[in-house]
Amino acid sequence: MHLPVHASWLNQIEIYFSILQRKAISPADFPDLDHLADRIPAFQDRYNATARPFDWRYTRDDLNTFLRRIDQHQDQAARPASG
Repeated sequence: MHLPVHASWLNQIEIYFSILQRKAISPADFPDLDHLADRIPAFQDRYNATARPFDWRYTRDDLNTFLRRIDQHQDQAARPASG
């Protein structure tokens, strides 16, 4: 499975199960549990064959810049209007 190198594994597992739910399980119209049990590994094989590594470019500096902008916006919104 292709996963980012700097991410919480729990978050990545949640994302994978979300994709599994949307693309392989929903709608839940299986005649029995054996069909469901076959569908999950088949999806996993297909997903792993087509998945590509994610090239994350958002850096810590980008995040800090964004957070400073939010703080500035909140500071301006908190100031009383002069009139």
